[in-house]
Amino acid sequence: MIFLIATVFIAELIIICNIVQFIIKTDKAVCGLTAQVEKRRMILKWRMNALREIAEGLNEICPKLLVKFKKTKRNILVRAANELAQSIILLFFKPKYKKILLGTKTGIGMAKKLLRV
Repeated sequence: MIFLIATVFIAELIIICNIVQFIIKTDKAVCGLTAQVEKRRMILKWRMNALREIAEGLNEICPKLLVKFKKTKRNILVRAANELAQSIILLFFKPKYKKILLGTKTGIGMAKKLLRV
């Protein structure tokens, strides 16, 4: 009977040692993960501030870009109207003046394109 009690006691000690070792390993793993989460939290905080600054910058830039796009649109419309007016004027001139005006217009257009390059 004493041998049975001794065997059960030794088995309980072995089980308790395994449980304690498992708890210690789990505690170390949790501590390591907590440290990693703290590092990532700081990085996330920094990134969140950077995104906030970018968003504020975009809020300042967007109205200026819209104004610029409106001006560009207006300029394109003025150029198109100018070319249309020139084409209409060319239709109503006499044939000998048409060639001169058409040549001048073509030369000016090619000069503008060559100077842009």
